[in-house]
Amino acid sequence: MALTGIARGAVLGMVAILTFASCQRAGRRTVSDTPVPAERAVAQNPNPKQTLVDAQNKLEDVITQPASPFRLTYSKSGSDGYSLAYDVLISSAGIKGNERLLRPQASAATGSDTKPEVRALDGTPIGSNAWRFIANDLLTSFGSNLQYAGPGARYVGEESTGGFETRRYDFDLANVSAMNQDSPVNAGLVSNSKSSQQPKYYSFKGSAWVANDDGRLVKAQYDHITTFSNGTKAQIHYDLAISRE
Repeated sequence: MALTGIARGAVLGMVAILTFASCQRAGRRTVSDTPVPAERAVAQNPNPKQTLVDAQNKLEDVITQPASPFRLTYSKSGSDGYSLAYDVLISSAGIKGNERLLRPQASAATGSDTKPEVRALDGTPIGSNAWRFIANDLLTSFGSNLQYAGPGARYVGEESTGGFETRRYDFDLANVSAMNQDSPVNAGLVSNSKSSQQPKYYSFKGSAWVANDDGRLVKAQYDHITTFSNGTKAQIHYDLAISRE
């Protein structure tokens, strides 16, 4: 399905209202005409910080060049009611599924009832303009929070999920100073009502599962909380899972 300017404008308009930590991956690529990512080696004795960064990078690589089909479900939801969710099948044919967007702030401005916008996604064939639009939107929505959660990660054990054998890592970083250069810049959820406030702390708590065979991120559940100088907080919850088809 060819993406309309209206549909993409709705998503981009929301990004202008809500700033997520969505553009901070070092050297983050945009999907080009040739969807061929560089291979990344899987460490034999991985450092948790590096593992989580590489795991997300590897997932992004297999999204753009899948060796075998898999289903991906992903959502992020803000403390103000904003949410964005994907449910897609990714294969060598492209990306197909749906996107669900809820924009309560825009609804409040017009006085209308809050209703989710559901968009059918048909990014086929792989490499087409429709595929590049969908892949870029999906990759951008992931953000880069896991690179900041890495220093607090600890290995929990081996688990099976989605048809993968994985290493699970839990992390809990509370009240990381916004002045810390290792903390994200403009991270968390910042709405219009908080845009003039100064972030003071960032907190990350959750879990990530990394596939043993190829090192890709196969599951993640975590919360990212921004505490502002006046004591108010803004929170965003991330939930990602992939499964073999």
